[in-house]
Amino acid sequence: QIEDAIKEKMTFKVTNFENKKGLTQNPPLAYSLTDLQAEAGNLHNFTPAKTLQMAQKLYEGQWQSYPRTDNRYYASGEMANIKKIVPNLLGLTSFANVNIPTPYKVKTGVFNSAKVTAHTGLAPTTKEIKDNSISGELKTIYDMVATRYLIQFMNKFEYYQVKLDVDVDAEVYITTFQNVEVKQGWRELYNPANMYGFTYVQKQTLPNMLIGDEIEIVTIERDNLATKPKPMFSDFSLLKGMENISRIYPELEGLEKGIGTPAT
Repeated sequence: QIEDAIKEKMTFKVTNFENKKGLTQNPPLAYSLTDLQAEAGNLHNFTPAKTLQMAQKLYEGQWQSYPRTDNRYYASGEMANIKKIVPNLLGLTSFANVNIPTPYKVKTGVFNSAKVTAHTGLAPTTKEIKDNSISGELKTIYDMVATRYLIQFMNKFEYYQVKLDVDVDAEVYITTFQNVEVKQGWRELYNPANMYGFTYVQKQTLPNMLIGDEIEIVTIERDNLATKPKPMFSDFSLLKGMENISRIYPELEGLEKGIGTPAT
């Protein structure tokens, strides 16, 4: 029906064009152990066991906070360590080009004791660190945690959104949009692809249009697809599932707090 409705005309008038300016995106909060394991797996192909082992070694060496945590916030009292931790990190080659203005001012709500349970989110300690203090896989995990700490002090990612709507008939419409970067902010240091389903471009390619302007449909492609069963769990999806299994199986409502801790 949709295909037939479009083919009937192939040229349509714009019914809505929006240009939303001044939009921002906050950085993600601190790592929980599960978040760290999932991202270390995606970025470096580390198994959850290896990531935990490295985080445990960093903890035992007093480089990093207690690893077995399901929390993504820091205690409010930890703000007293900011003046030691941030310049310590900026002295490393990994973060030499990071621009964080002084005085260091946290730009998110990550320091919030009311959100902290048994343990805080993962963070570097105040222990002085040099480029040769740790290396290899330990340094990889340390830099990941340090990056999540530093972006809490960087400016928000700024962008604008252009959105185009075209009505085909009373039941069918075509829509598309672009998020366009204005200022990188924290994404200058930490920029995972398609984080949380958010995509953006550095240059607007969707033309600015007016209501009543015409759009010509050049081609239509239809894919004949079929649904697939849910895939088997991987190490990483199982970890996320244990945190909140009802996201995957809605019939298990009431288990939002999870069926296991990251240490299980």
